Amino acid sequence: MGLMIPYSAQPIAEKKWSIFRNIEGVTQVMGTVLLWNFAPRKFFSVSGIPLGPGNNEPQKSLIGPGRVSEWLIKGRMPVAGKHEALVERHYGAFYRLKPGKTLEIGGETFTITGVVDIQKGSQIASANFYLDINETRRLVKMESGQVNQLFRRVSDPSKADAAKAAIQNIIPSSSVVSADSFLSLLGTLSRLTGQFQQVTTFVAGLLALLLLVVFLRGAIGERQREAAILRAIGWSRKQVRKQLSAETAL
Repeated sequence: MGLMIPYSAQPIAEKKWSIFRNIEGVTQVMGTVLLWNFAPRKFFSVSGIPLGPGNNEPQKSLIGPGRVSEWLIKGRMPVAGKHEALVERHYGAFYRLKPGKTLEIGGETFTITGVVDIQKGSQIASANFYLDINETRRLVKMESGQVNQLFRRVSDPSKADAAKAAIQNIIPSSSVVSADSFLSLLGTLSRLTGQFQQVTTFVAGLLALLLLVVFLRGAIGERQREAAILRAIGWSRKQVRKQLSAETAL
């Protein structure tokens, strides 16, 4: 399938999402472009981020994936307008991608310029690769100013729910999550995983018990046949018990 816009994250025109800045309590809004790449035997995600003017680094006030400059642990930030990308640390280690290496995204060759380590609490903004937002738009023929992910900052946590309701009123089909709700989701998944692990352990124990019963039945049947043969050739019951006891001890 190649590079594509996720079905659940369709483009939003700048004229519409820029209105979010006027919502009470919202102090900052930043749009990014999330893409998925279904390559043969490999899937990866790409996040298009705004690169600041001049030094080509995200401004310090940016939020969400725009904060990758804070997560940079090796190399440098990409230059706006160039075929350059950052790679997430774990993904890069698995596929042996480091600064200077190249990879294909959307049929074009990009050079890895740096490695980022997504900090705890920022997983909602994570991706395997980070490019200049205009490069990601160009790769999927997205119009200028369009985004499919929005990150907003509120002045007071108590206003978060009201801001969420206002956003969903502007875009009814939108899905709005916060760091708390995201962590809550992870907690739910963790609990489900724990419950599933308990069920798996119980089933494994039950299967082990059944195998033990089958083994014992087979062993007892074999012992009975051996005892019958020994009795047939003239052994006494006492001699048979003594012989079987000695073999069991061994």
